[in-house]
Amino acid sequence: MTELHGYIVHPYADEFPMIKGDEFADLVASISDHGLHEPIVLSHDGQMLIDGRNRLRACYEARVDPRFINLDRHQSEVNYIDDHNLRRRNLTSSQRAAMAVVRLPYAEAEARQKMISGKPNPEAPVPQGQGERGPQARDQAAAAVGVSGRLVGQAKRVAENDPELFEKIKSGEVTCKEAEREVKRANKTKAQPAADPPPKPTPVTVNLIRPDGTTVPYPKAKVVKFNQTKGDGISWAGWSWNPVTGCEHDCDYCYARDIALNPRFADAYPVGFDPIFHPQRLDAPVNTKIGEGTGGRVFVCSMADLFGRWVPDEWIDRVLRACEAAPEWTYIFLTKFPNRYEGLTFPPNAWVGTSVDTQRRADLVGHSMSKVEASVRWLSIEPLLEPVEFDDLSMYEWVVIGAQTANGATPAFAPYLEWVADIVHMARRDGCKVHLKPNLRSAPGMVMPDEYP
Repeated sequence: MTELHGYIVHPYADEFPMIKGDEFADLVASISDHGLHEPIVLSHDGQMLIDGRNRLRACYEARVDPRFINLDRHQSEVNYIDDHNLRRRNLTSSQRAAMAVVRLPYAEAEARQKMISGKPNPEAPVPQGQGERGPQARDQAAAAVGVSGRLVGQAKRVAENDPELFEKIKSGEVTCKEAEREVKRANKTKAQPAADPPPKPTPVTVNLIRPDGTTVPYPKAKVVKFNQTKGDGISWAGWSWNPVTGCEHDCDYCYARDIALNPRFADAYPVGFDPIFHPQRLDAPVNTKIGEGTGGRVFVCSMADLFGRWVPDEWIDRVLRACEAAPEWTYIFLTKFPNRYEGLTFPPNAWVGTSVDTQRRADLVGHSMSKVEASVRWLSIEPLLEPVEFDDLSMYEWVVIGAQTANGATPAFAPYLEWVADIVHMARRDGCKVHLKPNLRSAPGMVMPDEYP
């Protein structure tokens, strides 16, 4: 799936081409001069970008804070994408028919999800069951984009027979009628009937390991590499790596749990947010070349707490050995259990940190962190939920401060400017480097003074 500035783009919206060149430059200039008139639209849970890819890009280009709204839970995402993209774009009837073909699986998946949740959407197409989609689904898709079912049928036959030619319909190079005629001509000139396709190979799987030693099958990737971070969520690292996923902390504001439990990502997280070990991902450090992306800093276990009390020692040891095997990277570790660091030998390319959000947690971590031997010890104060004071930060080389972004269960929370400024002052006092997360500047930002005599 495509990711844009920290948001996953709805795959159907991603089918519509982005604007380029002078058209994009004009949008940037308009937003720079007049602000963003039409807000960017997210899914009801705030996890997926539904409409506004070009506006979001332009806001970042113009250095204007984007505004967001969320779709109502009962509103069809697919229909909304249709209404707004087709309204804005001068598409031919053949191009619209092609988009109707593209939208069919997304609309049917949305309808199935609505039925599973017990909140059916009367606007969403009704699934046709397993196998070939029937004419009812085709006609519904045609009506949604404003063309005939016959034209959608032509586009669908082209898509099934010649995907490259179908792309030409989408781009407006040929009409559905012309493309179907070319498909029929190609079929007639085939000297022999097509041979039966070879049997599909049996999927190759690997075993993921639970803390109790039981295993879960998982598709084996051809090559395992780091994930390049995009957007502002992990602003201090260019990569993330998750040899372990899942956590038992149960923090209200946890972004990782929201992702892992989202039905859209069920294939990637077969046990949801339960802790599990991915041994095959230990090869990622040596498989990823440092020149493939920006920066050499890697956030280890962005979707887990590697040092949680439920994590077996063996998992931790194998991750650290994988780090030693690729010393060109800088590995950034973070935990709410810094007492698990005691007795561990970290490689020289490791930054070792702990996370606090309240004064109570800040008071608990200092003793354990003072015993850590690492080239960089660091402190993550995200989300900052209340004023926090530190008598001494000199044990840390680096302090990161951030706000609480919204997730499915928890609203965004903006800390007061004074809370952030006090921590920055304490860090400066004790010689620490400071990184302020982008979410302190906007979405949600900080509560700024607004006083009058």
